[in-house]
Amino acid sequence: MVIFNVIDFGAIGDGANDDSQSFMQAWDAACDSSASSPTIDGKIIAPSKPSAWQCRPDCEHWISFKRFDGLSIQGSGIINGQGSKWWTISCKNKNKNCPSRKPTCLVIADSNNVKNNGLTFEDSPQKHIALERSTSVHATKLTIIAPKTSPNTDGIHIQHSTNVFIHNSNIQTGVDCISIGNGSKYINITKIECGPRHGISIGSLGINRKTEKVEYVNF
Repeated sequence: MVIFNVIDFGAIGDGANDDSQSFMQAWDAACDSSASSPTIDGKIIAPSKPSAWQCRPDCEHWISFKRFDGLSIQGSGIINGQGSKWWTISCKNKNKNCPSRKPTCLVIADSNNVKNNGLTFEDSPQKHIALERSTSVHATKLTIIAPKTSPNTDGIHIQHSTNVFIHNSNIQTGVDCISIGNGSKYINITKIECGPRHGISIGSLGINRKTEKVEYVNF
């Protein structure tokens, strides 16, 4: 096993200092190595204050992977979005303390043959995981948790994606456990412990009278 410890790349790891550059260097090293299944262990914590994100005018996502083929994200690690201060402000209004959109913890976009296994996601400012324009995605043994009162904290959102398999996971969030948007098909969902608010939802279709489809959903 090849281990890439962010401490070796200059991270402080005290939950207060910004270790973003150290994480980027560790990711680059992992991608350049021959390791076939990189893992995430330990705890990754987002900035606690919206003003500290430094991503104006649009945060949209915190961690994203785009244009991968054969991506594996796994381990026993925890990804904590520290969303509580985001939940109390409205990003729909012109609020000086809030960028135009609240960030999603993890976005996987324009990718094929993706595996996401074993990780825990906590308290995202908005959605916890978003799958966009991707094919052959397998998500299993995930734990996704946010308070019942947290707004728009969907566990997993699927959009314009095909052949998505979500299994054996515990999703307890403030809104949908799993939400399925337009352009998605061949979605298979089994053995999900879901609550405390909404369950598995298909929605937000036909905005502005557009013709949109969701097909072949099995759960």
